Amino acid sequence: MTEKLYLNPMGYTTVRPNVELPRIDRGAVLRNAHVIAKRYRAAYGGSYADAMSYGLKAAWGQWQVSRSIQSLAAQVTPRTFTAAEIAGSRAATRRCGSSYIGM
Repeated sequence: MTEKLYLNPMGYTTVRPNVELPRIDRGAVLRNAHVIAKRYRAAYGGSYADAMSYGLKAAWGQWQVSRSIQSLAAQVTPRTFTAAEIAGSRAATRRCGSSYIGM
């Protein structure tokens, strides 16, 4: 049996990060799966079972991505920007349409 891998800011590890994440809202996952299935069926046709199967896979995939982002955000301390950095970023955004700092 393979060990479970956890994502941390430096890559993957087998050590579980000490992060408290909210419980899975299974109702929200199912509601999202129904929305995806409805759009899938409208676009591709087919049976409701096929559409719901695709919807559940996609909804759980979205949930997994969201959890990895939440976990990474909880492991990293947020960076505080100085007033000069914020002003420089705003000036760069006005000049070229994107921020060079990535705020």
